[in-house]
Amino acid sequence: MIKRVNYLALKAEDPAAAAAFAAEKLGYSLAHVGDDGTHYLRANGIDPYTLVYKQATEPGLHHISYLVENETKLALAAEHLTKVGVSVEHVDAPEWNHAPAVRFRTPAGHLIELTTGIHTLLPVASIVEPSAATSGPVVCDHIGLGAPDLDTEVTFAFEALGLLSSSRIHTPDGLEVMHFLRAPGRFLYHCLVDVRTPEPSFHHYQMSLKSVDSFYATYESLKSNGVEIQWGPLRHGPGHNIALYFQDGAGYWCEYSVEEEMILDDEHYAPRTWTIDDPHVIDEWQTGPPPVAMMGPPPMPPDNPDQEAIRKEVFARVGQMINTRLYVGLSKVNMTSPPPPIEVIHAHLQWALKLEADGALFAAGPFVDDAGSMVGDGLFIVRANSNAEAAEILAQDPIHRGHYRDCTVYGWTLHEGKINVEFNLSDQRYSLR
Repeated sequence: MIKRVNYLALKAEDPAAAAAFAAEKLGYSLAHVGDDGTHYLRANGIDPYTLVYKQATEPGLHHISYLVENETKLALAAEHLTKVGVSVEHVDAPEWNHAPAVRFRTPAGHLIELTTGIHTLLPVASIVEPSAATSGPVVCDHIGLGAPDLDTEVTFAFEALGLLSSSRIHTPDGLEVMHFLRAPGRFLYHCLVDVRTPEPSFHHYQMSLKSVDSFYATYESLKSNGVEIQWGPLRHGPGHNIALYFQDGAGYWCEYSVEEEMILDDEHYAPRTWTIDDPHVIDEWQTGPPPVAMMGPPPMPPDNPDQEAIRKEVFARVGQMINTRLYVGLSKVNMTSPPPPIEVIHAHLQWALKLEADGALFAAGPFVDDAGSMVGDGLFIVRANSNAEAAEILAQDPIHRGHYRDCTVYGWTLHEGKINVEFNLSDQRYSLR
């Protein structure tokens, strides 16, 4: 049924900012902007577009588009999905420059699309001319999706989508936490990764590069563009691909990778079971653990009835809090750079005061030791409409522009706290604590 990933569409508060970040820093080119503000980005492959940002107030996956071979196969796929009890929607032109499609949801609620496009017998990255992809992404080859009921989601991938198992990762006591799935006859190790998560969620997306040379050229390009590589380069156990991870302009985790394992004989291939305590499962090179924000804490067993009641109580109370969306910038010393000269520190102070006057700066300050001495790193909390906008604001700091410090931006929600202001009317003095 499925041949390969066509593109993915992600929700973004500011699609224009996310698309600009991708075009300026990540190696994409802008293909089209829709009347509704949807931004379509082209990679260095053969597809009209590979990454789409759609305007939304809440983050998450909008949909994944997979290709089938032709219109006859699309009709047969729709028939098969209906036969196994999946509700499908036929859409004539769901997006810009798009063929007719069928859309449906997985048991966890993820929206999947099947359509027709450019059919290839081999993986796209293998047929693209090297001169067209010296650096930057070529094609999306797999997506990671989270679901609390991983078993049901994997069964759906087998029975409804016709995918095959390449490998799985378990906890030592046998709880499955990840399953790698591939399209039959397509050679690539996986086109979908199902991940056990507390709630249905978008986990990450991957882009294949042309070669190892282009991988390291892209690695250097990302760093020079101010993109923080938060994990990698490394080599995964499942798939054995060389990879690096960072967050895109909308805050989503993105994997750039190369040299993915090829499976040439579906009939006789035996899926491997890894365990999370195997030190080679996530990184054969042992370069370090993944970011907690990406992988999350170790999986937990399902709530019992008492825990479920407590969970509902907790989140009901959280719903009553101020819930103000802000962005935190962690500004860390660049150990390869000399300390900033006093002229840069002065310019940094003037920039921060202007940011405060403009209303964009919520709070900022340096980290200190017990004696109150500054240790070099600092923290900003800014008001912005998206991760990309916050990153652009903080990139203007003279200390960051001069690469004296590197700044990583995280979305943050203000929940709790207390501010006391004392104002003496008689002498117009006030104190803040």
